[in-house]
Amino acid sequence: MLGIVKIGKLLTNHADDVVVRWPCQPPTFGIDAHHKEGEYFFRVFPDNHIENNPYKILFGHDEWTCSVAELTGTHKGPMMGLDGNTIQATNKSFKIDFFTVAH
Repeated sequence: MLGIVKIGKLLTNHADDVVVRWPCQPPTFGIDAHHKEGEYFFRVFPDNHIENNPYKILFGHDEWTCSVAELTGTHKGPMMGLDGNTIQATNKSFKIDFFTVAH
């Protein structure tokens, strides 16, 4: 249920024409595609959490903002590897910096 609430926040915090760029992936265009990848992300890392209160870094200029937050989670579901093979859940936790540039 928590993932559904987070997906709802994703939809209200992003423009319809959002472009999302992930490492080693082609860009995602539009809120519908971003919603779909968000659902996938919550299946793989159901306990993911972005700690952004306060942000590690937050600044803006004119209509642009840039932020760095901490993203944590646990690999609980199957994930597609870059080679197209499935990586089974490892139950390993992670903690990384997560950055956003928005216009």
